[in-house]
Amino acid sequence: MTSLYRRDPDTGALTEIDPPGGEWTRLPVFPSGAGGLVGTADDWCRFGRMLLAGGEHEGRRVLHEETIAAMMTSHAEAEPGSPFLQGQGWVFGGSVDLAGPH
Repeated sequence: MTSLYRRDPDTGALTEIDPPGGEWTRLPVFPSGAGGLVGTADDWCRFGRMLLAGGEHEGRRVLHEETIAAMMTSHAEAEPGSPFLQGQGWVFGGSVDLAGPH
């Protein structure tokens, strides 16, 4: 794993928040399924391509199409006027943009 950086929203400067040899540069011990998964950029790219392909990766079925549909269907949306999740919904896979491409 590489170092973890955060961009300062005011200055745009990068600050290293987990240096080489830090917490996220070695394999973590997961206390539960919600313990926080880590992966490489290539891992995330393959995962995203599998989602876009309806659950298949390199010709092999990884997830059922019904699972992909459930993962990409909003399960929580903001009430009108609420600052929470404006224009976004919450799905099993994270947040989604409800307005579509900009």
